[in-house]
This record gives sequence, structure tokens and C-alpha cells, in this order.
Amino acid sequence: ATLMDLAKNYIHTGLTLDDVLEEMLKMAQKALDVQRIGYWKYDGSAKCITAIKIYMQETDGFESGSVLYAKDFPNYFHHILQEKTIVASDALTDESTLEFKDNYLKILNIRSMLDQPVLEEGVLK
Repeated sequence: ATLMDLAKNYIHTGLTLDDVLEEMLKMAQKALDVQRIGYWKYDGSAKCITAIKIYMQETDGFESGSVLYAKDFPNYFHHILQEKTIVASDALTDESTLEFKDNYLKILNIRSMLDQPVLEEGVLK
């Protein structure tokens, strides 16, 4: 399936937005050849991001609901709020992702991160 196929199916077959998000994440995981890929949503009032959907290749399954707060990861949020892509080839040492080292990266054996802020009508979402 391609993104165009997903768009057509969403309109004509009654797929839910959740179904489309899952398929998009699976497509991106294959294209990028990564173990985990997710869509997180920013909440400016709570100053946090919430995992809407994370796809894990190893289990071919999804999880959601994790929340990361700006007060716990101020440097990461500083970078994200600049609305620029974070490319951390070595996430354990990159200044934008270093804060995740002990309580996220090492636990999940994550070595690199690619985070792309999503803007909706020019606003970080």
C-alpha cells in the first residue's frame, strides 16, 4: 500500500483515522528499517507529549499512552519547540536526546532517534 492507497481507502471503505495511522506507521517502519516508530502529540497546556500510537516491529504490535513532560526533559522540549527535526545518530550522546539515556534509551535499547515535529495549521501538534 502507498499513502495514496491509504487516502483512497480512508475515504471509500470507512477506515478509521486510527486504522490509517497504524498503516502509515507500518509503512514508515518498513521504509526506514527501524525497530520502533511512533506518533506523539504535543499538549501545550500540559507541557507534555503523549504517545498516540507506537508500532514495534519485533512484536508487530502497537502501544500508546506514554507521557513525557517538559519539566523532566527540558532540553529535548527546547529542541522540539523550535519545530525542527531532531536527527540523533547517537541518541545516548546527542544533546537533544541525552536526557532520555537512563530512563528510556537504555531500557528500550534505542541507539538513534529521528523526531519530526508535526504542525497543524502552523501550530505544533
